[in-house]
Amino acid sequence: MTHNKAFTLAELMVGLMLTAAIGLTTAILASGLSSANAQTNALTESVQSARIGFSRLDSLIRRSQLVVNIGSDQFTVWLGDANGDKLMNLAELVQVYYDPSGKAIHSRQVQFPVDNATTRALNVPSTLAQATASYVANLETQAIYAGYLSDQVLADKVTGFSVQVNQAAPYARRVAMRVTIGSGGQQVTMGDGCVLRADQISKVVNAGGVPTLNLN
Repeated sequence: MTHNKAFTLAELMVGLMLTAAIGLTTAILASGLSSANAQTNALTESVQSARIGFSRLDSLIRRSQLVVNIGSDQFTVWLGDANGDKLMNLAELVQVYYDPSGKAIHSRQVQFPVDNATTRALNVPSTLAQATASYVANLETQAIYAGYLSDQVLADKVTGFSVQVNQAAPYARRVAMRVTIGSGGQQVTMGDGCVLRADQISKVVNAGGVPTLNLN
């Protein structure tokens, strides 16, 4: 004779609680794995962005003639006497700077699409002594240059950027950079260095203790 034993209410409740606990644990683990994968993917994208930024910076530095000024998180380079007037003009300067609020490294340059009387008048010359970071930035961001100003993001998702040179500007031949991306446990710091290949340091003379560019 066979007896069928039914589950009691208490046994059913215990079974339901165990099933719910297993389901919750599985969901938590899945959520944790998904979050970890998302963080890893975000960090990988940031590393790739930093590498692209380094490549762009290397290209800029290698074709520069002088490091005009240098700060802890910015520098300005002179690309050379593009118009042959034997002067250092505004459109020949490129300023690289870090924007902590936007977490990005930028390059900024005034670019004139045509050569005419107006653009020649706007392409003002400056001396090495004048071309400080604040002077160049204030000049580039004047309203009159709004239609000519190119401000490009070289790398984003950057939480730290620092610059060092082997000698003070304008005598520096090598620029070393460090970029930090991510935050907390998902943080990576990368470094890179680049040498000016076509420098005009030999054209810098000391005039009364002041570095002066002599292109004559």
